[in-house]
Amino acid sequence: LRNDVLALQLDGRNITGAQLLAYPQTREAGASPVVLFDADPLRYFAARSGWATTTGGDELFLQPEAGVRKAVLAEGAAEVSARFVATTAGGLQLRRTYTLARGGYALKVRDELVNSGAAPWSGMVYRQLLRNPPPAKGGFTNPEAFSLSGAAWYSPEEKYEKRKYPDFVDDGPLDQQVTGAWVALSQHYFLAGWIPQKDQAALYSLGVDGVVHRVEARGPQITLAPGQRFSSEATLWLGPKLSDQLAATAPGLDLALDYGMFTVLSKPIHWLLTQLHKVTDNWGWAIVLLVVLIKLALYPLSAAQYKSMAKMRKFQPRMQQLKERYGDDQQKYQAAMME
Repeated sequence: LRNDVLALQLDGRNITGAQLLAYPQTREAGASPVVLFDADPLRYFAARSGWATTTGGDELFLQPEAGVRKAVLAEGAAEVSARFVATTAGGLQLRRTYTLARGGYALKVRDELVNSGAAPWSGMVYRQLLRNPPPAKGGFTNPEAFSLSGAAWYSPEEKYEKRKYPDFVDDGPLDQQVTGAWVALSQHYFLAGWIPQKDQAALYSLGVDGVVHRVEARGPQITLAPGQRFSSEATLWLGPKLSDQLAATAPGLDLALDYGMFTVLSKPIHWLLTQLHKVTDNWGWAIVLLVVLIKLALYPLSAAQYKSMAKMRKFQPRMQQLKERYGDDQQKYQAAMME
């Protein structure tokens, strides 16, 4: 499944490949794009979503609808979709549609279930992010050493929370039932996050299976009587931490740009830098203009400091005379200087 900025590999249940086409790995011409999801065991990073039955039977196995193997955004089209279907022997049908909008990193996943059988069916949806964590970065000048490498999640009640990979087990389980939230795995520049349907509750959890670390949103659990239908939607963000797009995708998702204790200062400065980049289309000149604007904003304070320093310079000859007169008698020197 491919639009103009994302190229994905998926089999219905798993998304095992994600290339960010607008972000080359190096500045050389023809450089390969950044790979966010990777099936290689050493760099394993994937998303998974399926339906687990609670009434017995195998998990629903999705296959491409009508045998379609490739879905590419057509010229002039606003979006592109890939569809999968699964049917059980008992008559339950699941139809899943993945949709990518032009220029978008938010993958829409819509599941539609129909119970055409003679018996009720019960089950729940689960949505996971799985990763073999990258090696820890070090170095005072390496920004990746200071950024979050681990899980982040948000709920309307507790707001933004996070946990680094080494703390997945040590900090205890995360069993949080929430509605209108999201859960993600974060790295310095990029983010992968599940955003379940905002009116459907899910149980959020963290876990470790061998070397693979897992974040999961599980639920809702449903029971379909014969003839009943049910649908569930979710969004999977796969891409760079673009503040405006993250904020438009889900409440609090822009908090994944973790500024730490300096958020009050850093967030408006980052916003201003982004606006200057829109004008200059060059980060170097944007930074130069940002420095100039900050200097102008602080000019009244700087001017007052310069005036104070200039006044102090007028007193330097007199203070030197006092120093020569009173020598080592600090008490008389201080009194004369104050006078």
